[in-house]
Amino acid sequence: MTSFSTKFKANREIVDNYFGDIVVADLNFDGNDDITIINDSGGNGGSEYIYYTQTTFKKFVLEPFLTDSVVYFPTQIDKVKKQLTTYVHAGACCVGRHIYQYDKMKNSWHQIRHKIWGQRSK
Repeated sequence: MTSFSTKFKANREIVDNYFGDIVVADLNFDGNDDITIINDSGGNGGSEYIYYTQTTFKKFVLEPFLTDSVVYFPTQIDKVKKQLTTYVHAGACCVGRHIYQYDKMKNSWHQIRHKIWGQRSK
């Protein structure tokens, strides 16, 4: 388990995108703890997670965009910009960086950037 809210094991070295079987963090920037649970140990990209956000009534609900599109736990959580950033293996020699933006007014997520490092030009 890792908790970014209480800093429990939050500073440990992360290998292959494995942050723990259960991870606690405020992922939708509303001040409430959210939970991710490992879904698969993953392949080349590392561990994949299911995301649950906490409602104002203290109930946890599945967050479909984060579960289906983000999949990996974010390496960076930027509370000011309301962004999550993942770094994932993209093949044998490349790394992909994905940045997701939360729109509080629409209560929705979208990917704003994607870049692959290590790709050779043809």
